[in-house]
Amino acid sequence: MSDAPILSSVQDAVGILTINRPQTLNALDLPTLAHFEQAFTALEADPAVRVIVITGAGDKAFCAGGDLKQLYHTAKDNKAVAAPFFDREYEMNTMIAHYPKPTIAYMNGITMGGGYGVAGHCNIRIATPNTLFAMPEVRIGFFPDVGSVYHLNRAPNNFGMYLALSGASITAADMVHAG
Repeated sequence: MSDAPILSSVQDAVGILTINRPQTLNALDLPTLAHFEQAFTALEADPAVRVIVITGAGDKAFCAGGDLKQLYHTAKDNKAVAAPFFDREYEMNTMIAHYPKPTIAYMNGITMGGGYGVAGHCNIRIATPNTLFAMPEVRIGFFPDVGSVYHLNRAPNNFGMYLALSGASITAADMVHAG
């Protein structure tokens, strides 16, 4: 398997993007975001591709969100690193939200924080029995962003607000129940 942070392939009319950082639970960093945007743009330009599926490498995580550990250690030495990371992450999620082809997130395993920022903007989100969802960034003083608040705000019975404020983890069955 390649060590590229994003794997891109086409099978029949399906473009498949795989976040390929299983050692970090497929967490996002600047190089991964750059590769994602390049691959996403290339698949958009390919007339043979009719739909895009986004998945995560390995069996533990779709995407655990931003690689905050790496961001912390990098920003400790160069504080100017954090802003470009978040700018790029928001640009990627905007790209997904406005993509002209249907997008599907296959959320097998951990789908947290910015990982839901990726999945939430897809046209279709598939949760598996292994899906575990949360907004853990609230536990360290961040707020759910990258469009997650947009989606959480639409969950019935203020359940999204509960998730956004508590950082509680829920299963795939809970996700379906919560809308």
